[in-house]
Amino acid sequence: MSIDVFDDVRFEGALTIALEKSGLSWRQAGYQRGELHFHILVKELSSNLSVGIEVNSSIRTDGISAGTGEDSIRAWIADQDGFPLGNKVQKWVTRVPGWEQRLLDMLSKLITMAQSINICPDCNEVEKVWIVKKDGANKGRIFKNCENGCAFIWLDEVEEDAPDCPNCQRPMVKRTGHKGDFWGCRGYPNCRGTRNIDGDEPHWKKLEREHETAKETNENGSNSVKQSLKDKIHSILPGTAKNQQVISKDKDFTPSPFQQAIFDWVSSPGKNLIVEAVAGSGKTTTGVKMLELVPANQRVLFVAFNKHIAKELAKRAPSHVRVTTYHSLGFKAVRQAYGKVDLDTRKVRRLLEVYFDRTQYSLISPVRQIVSLVKANLVEDLSYEGLSQLVNYYDIALNSDERTVYQAVEYVMAKCTANTNTIDFDDMCYFPIYHNLPMEKYDFIFIDEAQDTNKNQIELALKCAHDDTRIVACGDRYQSLYGFRGADVQAIPNLIESLSADTLPLSITYRNPKCVVSLVNERFPHIPLHAADWAEEGQLQTLPYSLALDRMASSDMVLCRNNAPLVRPAFALIRNGIKAVIRGRDIGKGLISLIRKMEADDVFDLSEKLVEYEDLEVTKLLLAKRSYAAQTIQDKVETILAIGNGCQYIHEVEDKIEEVFSDEVEGVVFSTVHKAKGLEADNVYILNPELMPSSYASETWELQQEENIEYVAYTRAMKTLTIVV
Repeated sequence: MSIDVFDDVRFEGALTIALEKSGLSWRQAGYQRGELHFHILVKELSSNLSVGIEVNSSIRTDGISAGTGEDSIRAWIADQDGFPLGNKVQKWVTRVPGWEQRLLDMLSKLITMAQSINICPDCNEVEKVWIVKKDGANKGRIFKNCENGCAFIWLDEVEEDAPDCPNCQRPMVKRTGHKGDFWGCRGYPNCRGTRNIDGDEPHWKKLEREHETAKETNENGSNSVKQSLKDKIHSILPGTAKNQQVISKDKDFTPSPFQQAIFDWVSSPGKNLIVEAVAGSGKTTTGVKMLELVPANQRVLFVAFNKHIAKELAKRAPSHVRVTTYHSLGFKAVRQAYGKVDLDTRKVRRLLEVYFDRTQYSLISPVRQIVSLVKANLVEDLSYEGLSQLVNYYDIALNSDERTVYQAVEYVMAKCTANTNTIDFDDMCYFPIYHNLPMEKYDFIFIDEAQDTNKNQIELALKCAHDDTRIVACGDRYQSLYGFRGADVQAIPNLIESLSADTLPLSITYRNPKCVVSLVNERFPHIPLHAADWAEEGQLQTLPYSLALDRMASSDMVLCRNNAPLVRPAFALIRNGIKAVIRGRDIGKGLISLIRKMEADDVFDLSEKLVEYEDLEVTKLLLAKRSYAAQTIQDKVETILAIGNGCQYIHEVEDKIEEVFSDEVEGVVFSTVHKAKGLEADNVYILNPELMPSSYASETWELQQEENIEYVAYTRAMKTLTIVV
């Protein structure tokens, strides 16, 4: 059957008819990668965030759809900028006659899914739509979830007239258990709410009521009868207290002398403790076992550095422990103080767009950066001298505009702190400190990854303490990598001093082979890294690039200080049919934004404009002694140029970026060292080792961070570490 060729007028007519019943409208979103896109606004979540459908019409720049080649109209759930909300759940219809009706059916399904997306009420993150790509029983199924995993729902489980869950009010789905059919929550396993099919109370509720009645009518009744009822309830409700274990019953865990010293401290009257843990030393396991020793009647808080860690810890921590991130912790205090607030990630930018005239818009970026650092560092002195000290420390280029920028910072801080109805992510942590908001108090507080925290985050956690609270912070000062974005590079020494804390080490790495430990001991003798007694010798080798490329296989990790050197080998593997990804969807999104900023006509024009942009920006930044920022610009440009090699059209470059940049950890994983923190692999390759340390680093703290980067790179390897030359 031949492909139907149409123009934009005919397609817009079909789109209008397809949306007629829904009451939604479309707008042209311009040409992207050489094809005309349309955007359908489905719902607004906040003043600056919406959910919609992005439609690729397949219409080319000549106004006509192609007669050959790509023969489908594609659409996906997207944010207001057209970027996929999730991992691009894409649907398509072929452009054979009758495509108009198929377009209507496709959009109807996507709109239904998009209408279900909300802001997660538990963590205030936007829900996204995902498709299961890994092989297995669920491959191809579609679900929605927030980043923290507290809003999981299968979207292909649809029941007519399904009741709402009694626990979380989500729609329910019909399930079958060993007692027969029942309504179960679509959010299972995060929510275990159930209802009977006939609308009565769940059968396990009846068992509980039966048990309570028996207890009231016969205080001295048979223990065996009561136990039988309890056993029935436990068989229906997995995960109850019957299955919980404490450390003394965990026969598979034998603590090291370092871990035992920490557990002994928990059982002693010690007030505060800093655990200095090396890479791969079992910080998470030690933390979980430590929390199991804290009495269940105490209020316990575990503050995780990011959402991924919080999600994993929530599965393992005892039920009486609250696991949260700093943003969730602060946001809860803000909501309790001010009620419902709007999240606007562009809050500061909107203030500056009013404050500056258009000729000064180039100052918006440095002002936003300074405002964020003011909040992260809890800077109170906004005078010229106070802000100059901050700017000089972080190498922020202002040229001759210091006073204009500092006045704008002062203006934004005043407006930002006065507006408590709208917040951005920085405000979530900053407002509870700045406005001295009341926060819940805990008896025991555990601070994870302390080396990557900023002063605002530490103060936020400590604000949850009362006079008798015991505080434990765990981290590795030599894995501190994020000083450039506001982390306190002296976080651990400062905590030891301010808390008058005891210190205990976790010095045995359960990850690295002996050869890697020996390398670290030789390169960094001040780092107390010791191999486990049972550790393998492992292999430390140097290989030329071509031979290393031939040996790279699935599950291997390839690291580099910068992104650009990762591109060539990643695409070489892809061309050979080997799955490869470069860690960082956010990096890919930033590269595409930079490409579109160039407004180039083709790849040749793009290359010329990027080189010109790099020369200008890097020169300005180096003159202003902003070496790290200069390196970032250079790396972005070199990465795009490497990806664009061999491409003719700009949309090909963008396609390749979307293809290779991912947050998935599968195939051969290419990553910068920063993105690889917390990951590990049997076989690790290090590209361009001469980039560590960076030649751009000059300040004392920058040089220390570069040394930390090298240490983190080496300690990802579990069996073999290969230096590629």
